[in-house]
Amino acid sequence: MYALLTGCFWLAAAAALDRRELLRRGRKKELVLAAAIGLAGLLLFAAHGLHVPLPNPLDLTSLFRGGKTG
Repeated sequence: MYALLTGCFWLAAAAALDRRELLRRGRKKELVLAAAIGLAGLLLFAAHGLHVPLPNPLDLTSLFRGGKTG
């Protein structure tokens, strides 16, 4: 639980530090992208901590190679 709270704290701190500079330069798209990547990472971290079975991203290569997985 503390690891999840620590992850939330670091994501909020990074967003607070980057927000002012990115808004000043007019880079709202980069701010949204950075927030989305951070939130996705936090959600994956929480899912891993809750022992949710996550698929292996390397299994997607079989779609491009045409081979079997496993």
